[in-house]
Amino acid sequence: MIKKIFLLLTPFFLIQFFFSPSAEAKLSLEQRLADANDLIHLFEQRYAPFPWKENTLGLSAVTMADRLLQEARDANSDEDLYEAFIHYMSTLQDAHVSWSLPSTRIVRLPLQMEYYPQKLFITEINRDLLPKEHFPFEEGDEVLSVDGVPALEALENLERYVHLGNKLATLKIAALFLSVRPQSIFPFLSENPVELEVYSPQRRAKQKFLLPWKVEGYTLAEQTIPSRDDFQKQSFALASLLPESANPYRKESFFPLWDSFVERKKLPFQTGIFTQDGMSIGYLRLDTWKIERRDRAEKALAALAHELQYLSLHTDALVLDQTNNPGGNTCFVERAAGLFLQEPAPSMLFSLRATRTWLQDFESDLISLEQSDDKELDELKALFRIYTKTIRAALKDGAFLTNAMPLCNPYGEILPYLDRETGEQLTYNKPVVLLVNELSCSGGDMFPALLQDAGRVKVFGENTMGCGGNVVEEQQFGFSELTVRYTASLMVRPKAVQLPSGNMARYIENVGVIPDIPYHLGAEDYQEEFKSYKDAIVEAVKQELKK
Repeated sequence: MIKKIFLLLTPFFLIQFFFSPSAEAKLSLEQRLADANDLIHLFEQRYAPFPWKENTLGLSAVTMADRLLQEARDANSDEDLYEAFIHYMSTLQDAHVSWSLPSTRIVRLPLQMEYYPQKLFITEINRDLLPKEHFPFEEGDEVLSVDGVPALEALENLERYVHLGNKLATLKIAALFLSVRPQSIFPFLSENPVELEVYSPQRRAKQKFLLPWKVEGYTLAEQTIPSRDDFQKQSFALASLLPESANPYRKESFFPLWDSFVERKKLPFQTGIFTQDGMSIGYLRLDTWKIERRDRAEKALAALAHELQYLSLHTDALVLDQTNNPGGNTCFVERAAGLFLQEPAPSMLFSLRATRTWLQDFESDLISLEQSDDKELDELKALFRIYTKTIRAALKDGAFLTNAMPLCNPYGEILPYLDRETGEQLTYNKPVVLLVNELSCSGGDMFPALLQDAGRVKVFGENTMGCGGNVVEEQQFGFSELTVRYTASLMVRPKAVQLPSGNMARYIENVGVIPDIPYHLGAEDYQEEFKSYKDAIVEAVKQELKK
């Protein structure tokens, strides 16, 4: 239970999908309606952001439920039913909502594509399968259309399956799904060759190419399926389906670093120093917050703290690169934020969906904790008393959500990082420019929000994705054996921000973190190897040093 709530899971396309085969080729009308009602009841009872979605997105739970039931009645196949489920869940525009269908079928193209505003580029080509004499396009060539559909429209046609609540992030991930599609996400898979129309700036010519899919695994309809044990050995995370160079959540940054950059460390996070315009600038790449074990997290924090001490002595400022960070452990995020604080700052709060299930789970853990006389557990006991008291109060009042409460300590504060052995405060105290983008999600939203609200950093780049809560999984429910993940809480940041509508909000969900220094990457950035982007980062550092 402790692990469940303390972990901010990554968006759906990174989660590992494990499932068992469906036993029937087609469900009956009664079975379809039963599963549709189960899904509706699950979200109406357990999905924490529903009122927020109704207020901000104009959604109606009743309208969504009626539509799903009608689509379930009209379904002519199990694939149609899964499409109806996906329609319901994707309407919520929540990167933490996901599904897994019981299929191991995957189709892949032997190339990768990436989206930059209004343009789609080829970024990776498997020359073993696409020899240049027959497929003369190059990395960096523009894809104009897919199966006769303009590239942007082809991406928008995939939005139902990506539904991240952030338009740019949705199109970015949709571009990856043009090349690799697991049936665990896409009920209907076409295995017909794909026609790409490609423009080559080198040859100044347009040309159409027919590309075959590589087909793997078993479809929903086939019954000669491996055992459950075989399924459990397979990973259907998007990261595992792509070449490392095409994986948006790889360890390295998405842009080439400065020519003068000298690397110091690779683990637990990449660090180094580069010089430009007379400045010595530190660089720290924070690619993930997913370190689940406390002992490993503490080791990583200690290593970071000592590395930051070195950078404090040898740099004028720090570029903190948290782009493409999919999130991870909530308390690791908060402890890491303490590495950049000179005084305590407010922590992130969470409002849980008030349910008896949450209360039972927390009370069970509290009972176990109270049986111990270990003084080191006193703080955790106090925290769990806050949980149980707050949830009980919400249930008594009939509130949909609990009042916002801290998750990592009972004080609701992030403290500056202290060396565990000496008690010395080890924090970086020079200017920090924090890089984020549309693929910074969950913990990747939380970290910049905390440091922005503390006034400690200048956030640079694109608006973060806006993945604002923790995730709970319901495995293989109903006749359809669908696995569903949903958001069971809402992150509440320390300070309210102004939305484009003019309203003020403290939620992260569908809002994300709005940069202090916006930078919108375009096709020209990709084509020029991000020179203007890197120049703008250096300029932001300069401005901070002038203050």
